[in-house]
Parts: sequence; C-alpha cells; structure tokens
Amino acid sequence: MTALVVADLTQTTLDGDGIFDVLMRANKAHLDAEYSKNRIKGSEYSTVYLGSLEAVMRTSLEFLLQRQRIDLESQLMAQQVLVAQAEVAKMSAEVLIAEKRVLLTQAELDIMLLNADKVPAEIAHIEAQTLLLGQQKANLTAEGLNIPKQGVLLDAQVSKINKDVLIADEEILIKQQQVDIATAEVAIAEAKLINIPKEGVMLDAQAAHVTQQTTNLVSEELAIDAKTALTTQQSANLLAESLNIPKQGTVLDKQALQITQQTANLVSEELSIDAKTALTEQQKTNLVAEALNVPKQGLLIDAQKAQVTQQTTNLVSEELAIDAKTALTTQQTANAVIEGTVFTAQKCKLDAEYDLLLGTALKVTSETGLLTQKIATEKAQTSAVGVDIDSVVGKQKELYAAQTSGFARDAEQKAAKLLADTWNVRRTTDEGTVADATNKLSDAHVGAAIGKLLTGIGA
Repeated sequence: MTALVVADLTQTTLDGDGIFDVLMRANKAHLDAEYSKNRIKGSEYSTVYLGSLEAVMRTSLEFLLQRQRIDLESQLMAQQVLVAQAEVAKMSAEVLIAEKRVLLTQAELDIMLLNADKVPAEIAHIEAQTLLLGQQKANLTAEGLNIPKQGVLLDAQVSKINKDVLIADEEILIKQQQVDIATAEVAIAEAKLINIPKEGVMLDAQAAHVTQQTTNLVSEELAIDAKTALTTQQSANLLAESLNIPKQGTVLDKQALQITQQTANLVSEELSIDAKTALTEQQKTNLVAEALNVPKQGLLIDAQKAQVTQQTTNLVSEELAIDAKTALTTQQTANAVIEGTVFTAQKCKLDAEYDLLLGTALKVTSETGLLTQKIATEKAQTSAVGVDIDSVVGKQKELYAAQTSGFARDAEQKAAKLLADTWNVRRTTDEGTVADATNKLSDAHVGAAIGKLLTGIGA
C-alpha cells in the first residue's frame, strides 16, 4: 500500500485528477447551472462558492483518510486470517498427538492383560507342586512298610543307584541354572523399578508443559478482553463526536453569516484558507506517520505466526516420540507373548520331574515372592486402591485430568476469540453494532467471564 501524497488530494490545476479537483469541477458545474437559472444571485455566489469549497475540501480529506483506513484494515484482517489458519493447524496436530497417546495406552493395557494371564498358570503350577509333595509323603509312608522286604534287593540296586546319582547330579546342575535364570529375571524386574521414578519425572514435566499452555491461553483470553475494551472506548469516542456534529452545524451557520458580512475582506479569508491548508498538510503528515506503523504491526503479526508455526513443529516432534514409544510397547507385547509360551513349556517340564521337587523348594519360594510383587504391581495399574499420589499411575491420572481440562478450555477460548474477532470486524465496518445481551460482549458479560477465568486458575 502506497502512502498518501498531495497529488492524491489535488494536482493544483483546474483539470487535475485529484479527489479535490474532480469534486470541485462537479461542484462548479452545479453552481454554474444554478447561477444561469438565476437561482443564485450575484451577491450570494461568493458565499455559496466559499461554503462549497470548504465542504468539498473536507469531503475530499475524509474520502482519502477513509480509503487509507480501509486498506490498512484489509491488510490486518488478512494477517489475522493467516494466524487463525496456523492455530487450526496447531489444533489438528494436537488431535493427532491425543490419538497417538490413546494407542500407546491401549498397547500398555495389552501388556498388563498378558501379564495377568500368566498369574493363573503360575498359581496352578504351585498347586500342582503342593499335591505332588503330599503324594510323595504318602509314598514314603508306604515304602517304610516295605523296607524289610526291600533289604534283599538293596545289593542288586546299588549299581543302579550309582547311575541314578549321576543323573540326579546332572539334573541338579540344570535346576541350578534355572535358579540363576530366575535370579536374573528378578534383577531385570528391579531394574525396571529403578526406571519408574524417571518415568514419573517425565510425566511431571509433561504436566508442567500442559500447565504452561493453560497459562498462555489465559494470557490470550486477557488480550481478547483488552481488545474488546479498546473497541468499546472507540465506540464511545465516535458517539462523542456524533454529539458534536449539531454544534459544528451551528458554528458553520454563524461562519456563513460572517462570510456574507465580510465579503469585501477576501484577503483575510484567503489567509484563513492558507492556515486551514497548513492544518490539512499536518493531518496528512500525521496520517503518513500512522501508515509507517502499519508495517510494524505486520511484522508483529508475522512474528506471532512464526511462533505458532514453531509450536506446530514441536507438536510434530512430540508425535514422532509417541510413535517411537508405541513401537517399543508393541515389541514388549510380542516379547510378553513369547515369554508366556516359554513359561508354559517350563511348567510341563517341571510337572514331569517329581523326584526333584525337594531340591526346587527354594526356587518355589523365590517365585512366590516375585509373583506377589507382580500381582501388587499389576493391581496398581488397574485399581486406584493403594495407589500413591507420587507414583507413576498417580502422576498419569493427574496428567490426563490436566490435559482433558486444558483441551476443553483451549477449544472454548479459541471459539470465543474467533467470535469476538468477527464482532470487532462488524463493529469497525458498522458503527451501529453494539455490545449487548444478545452477543454477550457487554462489560457485565466480560466481567463475568474474567471472574470465572480467575476462579478456574485458582487466582
């Protein structure tokens, strides 16, 4: 948009293309037509001419200023549309992230279900071992009755027992290896427990990020209220100006009478016109200075747009991180299925080795303690009973609640901002637009909204 110059108003010639030149030619044609019909007398011609000259000058200036103002407002509205589009893109990215989080939660739930399926199998294993011990005790009692009879067979079974001992030694070595495997699994579980506080710290950081976004939304809402107050003040100023119009009409009437009486003093009137022309030049200079501020406003809007774009980029990065976590969770789910298959095979093998149950009592005790810890851990994932506020599950619940509240308030505030912006545009183009109970933009409604906002943030 080009700045206003004197040539836009007048080219200082009778046949110029400036607004004042064109309107003066039309005004002169009408005056000549009225004068030729004797509707204007010779003594009145100068009075009518000077009055029309002043009116045409004022109308020309108002036309130029209004045209400049409309151009500036159009540029501002175009920038606001770009900012709104960037905000829509940001909301779309946030929706995608929320969907990824739902998938991540579902994958974690699948892992918990698989772990829960292991518990009945392990319980059945322990029950089978208990029955086996009872059966062995009964067998020992029966064998005690047969000891006198078996004395004759002991010599023949010595060689066989020696071989059985060798086999038992090898099986003991195998069981010892299985105990080592169980010990390693306990160490892995303890290492996972060490990572739980780190996950809690990460969730705390995410909750702080959501809180900061909520604070930013509050700041945006306060900025909207400030803009609404500015629009209200501008409306009051326009109303005050409209009240001055009748007074200006009275002043103009008095000036017309004074001009009629002072027709002979045209030199003084010319000096007055020169002074008004200087005032007009000053007003044009002020308008040019205001026009210089428009690019700065555009730069500010561009900076805001860049900020929204950067936030959108950050949301895309978060989405990629969530995809990576989802892939890791999927792999863990596959590993859990494989572990379940291995556990079933081990159970079948242990059921066949009845004669070594006494040697595996220590392992059973260790497995029972581990299962008890796993049951407590899995219950904490599905039940709120016994869940500490500072635990991972407690932090996740707080984070989900904060995110739910943040998304709801973000949608409300953005919708309110869009509607308030449309009202501002209508107010700028139509001074008859008011803030009333219908559009709920009056001071009372704004105050009620601010009160609810402060209550929501605990201020």
